[in-house]
Amino acid sequence: MLTGASGYLGPAVLAELRRREIDVIVLGRAPGWMSGVRQLPWRLGDAIPDEAATGDSMRPTAMIHLAHRWQPPTGQEIDPNIEGTRRLRDHCGALSISRFIFASSLSASPHALNHYGRTKLAIEAILAADEESCAARIGLVYGGARRGQWGRLVALARSSPALPLVGGDRLVQPIGLDEVATLLVDLAVDTVKPPRLMVAAGSPVSFRALVQHMAVVEAARRLPSLRLPRLLVPLARIAVHLGLAPRKQLESLLGYVGLTVHRHEREHAFSDPFARLTSERRRGRLQEARCLLTAVLGRAPSTTSLKLYARAHPYLPDDILALPLICRLWPRTASMLEPLCRRNGATEQRLEIAVKIAEACEGDAFFDRRGTSSVRVLLGLALLGLSEAVLLLPRWIFSRAR
Repeated sequence: MLTGASGYLGPAVLAELRRREIDVIVLGRAPGWMSGVRQLPWRLGDAIPDEAATGDSMRPTAMIHLAHRWQPPTGQEIDPNIEGTRRLRDHCGALSISRFIFASSLSASPHALNHYGRTKLAIEAILAADEESCAARIGLVYGGARRGQWGRLVALARSSPALPLVGGDRLVQPIGLDEVATLLVDLAVDTVKPPRLMVAAGSPVSFRALVQHMAVVEAARRLPSLRLPRLLVPLARIAVHLGLAPRKQLESLLGYVGLTVHRHEREHAFSDPFARLTSERRRGRLQEARCLLTAVLGRAPSTTSLKLYARAHPYLPDDILALPLICRLWPRTASMLEPLCRRNGATEQRLEIAVKIAEACEGDAFFDRRGTSSVRVLLGLALLGLSEAVLLLPRWIFSRAR
């Protein structure tokens, strides 16, 4: 049984359940693209519909709870997330659904500055007495549809003139969306009793470096950072109270300012997503980077460009590009294969990322000819024109290939 299927994490968890051919009942809304899923009307705080327990073949054995209501309680109203989760857990017990998996957050802390973190901590306390319940504290999730916090980070990397850092830089612990989905499903279906609390996050990385890397990969631009005083936090509270700013933005700001690094046991730890490739695959990715960047630049790329391409693997296909021997020996010949690359979506995606990295990191250096003699510049241009003329016929032949 799954709640929050229409959110950011929900579609990935639902797709993982369907991939494993596990029967699932969705409480609430289901993604429009997911057909053939049993769906029951439900809202956070409601009882589980009686139809969920009918039929022996579809009797649920586990609950993955992702739903969250973002509107804070008003006045003396009880928080619907806390009370709704308590009621949902009680109903699961009445229906003999023993396993209860709750998606918590790294911001859950007694000293959390935002309401979201305090709410998650209160729900963890409710589930702490249940041996079959598990709260997974999830880090900064990246990948998938550009929604939620991930969508805001992508928009920030693509269009913001600068990266605002309120109170200085912070360490974040990123984890891929597919990894989170796999982890939550494993916890739900595993016969071994899950831990009461676990950390689902990668090794700490700089938030500034993460977003600036995204800016290079997503928009081929360098994003400068701008340190802002922590005094902006109370000003942001006032703006939200006056209705001048959305509360979600305030929650994100307070969550960032109050970030702390969570250490976890080795058996539940995830490696740094930007250093997860094995040595063999890392060598293959660097060889792929050298070939494509050389074809784009017309000369050997810098070490920085090679590292950026290798570290862009969250945006690249999982497989390493199978390069012909001539391309590995003479990378510039890869430009002949461009027409064929345009017919292959995965290879075209690699080429586009190589172009963006080259433009962002080496565009100025490529056109900077200061200190170079005019004769050398003319000879370089002549050589470039000659190579393009020689490659014209092979490119035409490859473009006609079927």
